Amino acid sequence: TPDPDEEYRLLEEGIDARKPPHVPRLVDRQVVLVTGSHTMQIFWLPSETKDAPLRLFPWVYQIREERWMPYEDSFVVHPDLGRPAASWDNNCIACHTVNGEIEVLKQPPDPRIKSTLAEYGISCEACHGPGRDHVRKHQNPLARYRQHINPTRDRSIVNPAKLTHVMGSQICGQCHSSFDSYSPYRAGKDVNQARHFVRHADAQDPDGPFHDNYWKDGSIRIGGREYLGLTESPCYLRGKMSCMSCHSMHKSDPNDQLAQQMDTNQACLQCHQEMANRITEHTYHPANSEGSRCYNCHMPHTSYALLGAIRNHRISSPNVANHLENGHPNACNLCHLDKTLQWTSKHLTDWYDQPPVELDASQQNVAASLQMMLTGDAVQRIVIAWHMGWEPALEASGKTWQSPLLAQLLQDPYSAVRFVAHKSLKELPGYKQFQGSTQYDFIAPEKERQQFQSGFLARWQTAKTEPPSHPGAVLWNADGTLQRDQILKLLKQRDDRKILLAE
Repeated sequence: TPDPDEEYRLLEEGIDARKPPHVPRLVDRQVVLVTGSHTMQIFWLPSETKDAPLRLFPWVYQIREERWMPYEDSFVVHPDLGRPAASWDNNCIACHTVNGEIEVLKQPPDPRIKSTLAEYGISCEACHGPGRDHVRKHQNPLARYRQHINPTRDRSIVNPAKLTHVMGSQICGQCHSSFDSYSPYRAGKDVNQARHFVRHADAQDPDGPFHDNYWKDGSIRIGGREYLGLTESPCYLRGKMSCMSCHSMHKSDPNDQLAQQMDTNQACLQCHQEMANRITEHTYHPANSEGSRCYNCHMPHTSYALLGAIRNHRISSPNVANHLENGHPNACNLCHLDKTLQWTSKHLTDWYDQPPVELDASQQNVAASLQMMLTGDAVQRIVIAWHMGWEPALEASGKTWQSPLLAQLLQDPYSAVRFVAHKSLKELPGYKQFQGSTQYDFIAPEKERQQFQSGFLARWQTAKTEPPSHPGAVLWNADGTLQRDQILKLLKQRDDRKILLAE
């Protein structure tokens, strides 16, 4: 591997360590730590310097795809920004260990960082606090018996489920948030004394490290920071919703840790019981359809993490005005990919008395999903690309018209956008026919990607796919060809602002 110490030094200085003459020498290092187990694995190497114990291996392993990829290509990062300089002590130790701490030892002439931790990974004491007193207490069988017959709160240990919704959620928030400074935190204590959270109001500097993490309406849009969405939600602010309202650490699927039935409307009906017999009346969709699932409308997939869209934990309602003003995609058009903002605005006005929204000609006539996919910023593009392969959206919108439009993203400047677009493209009918004998690689040289894209679109055109029933909204012509001039016009309006989502 390239010398990880030299590589980190170069990246810290803003020098691209991937290009000559700055490529570090190759060295042999043993992998001593792996983080990640469900989606992606990151590998850590020992440092030979005195300022850090661990350095990052520059490749990650995608478990589901069963492939290796460069670290920088696995995140939303503009290519001009290069490989982010990741530091175990500055970035990772706070959440990927129990009681991780760093201390700068100012001992001249060679100051260094000393890090300490109780345990690698997220284990019992991260959520329940120090367990020594609890273990000692319950080594006594009489103490265990008393606790069994009188199950009051055991003050020798912290149980997040028995705390208030505020204090219980803070235990999750110690990690599932963004913060620019931290000190040791103990479960059950006030997390605000140990973390300085970076909320939307603190992330207004366009050049700051947290600016890209938020939609303009203040909603967090990067995964792993769900606490900052929850605590801005009316269900938390005016109710008693907590992380444990839906999640369980011990009785759940480890991939999402949802408690039983929390992947159904019961997640919301446990509080909003008055809605149980009024689902269709409220949603205007069949009761058992995806359009009547509370969280598809109120927690749409408008956050991003690990090469996919995930549910936003700031609970909200679809709103076209917010979509236009702040660029935060509305839930309606994430299912109804073939519909325009005019269509959405009319229904929200008719059904929920939302004020009509003034729209320009393009917003009235072109599907909102394509507006975002072709003109939006990198996060909007990747969110739409993911939804182009999301089965509920394909059920609502059909699946025969997206391929040539989604293929426009195969040449996107961002590796992550290309990856997600190609993954969704493979879910659409005709992919194997349109790809021909070549394989697409999202990190291949630009010329190879261009050749694949051109061949794909040529084979799609030759197949003469029947046009959808409303071709204009999805930039098709009635004869089954694409509105190429309109597509190019929209692509020229693309928001090419350089974005880095620091997962």
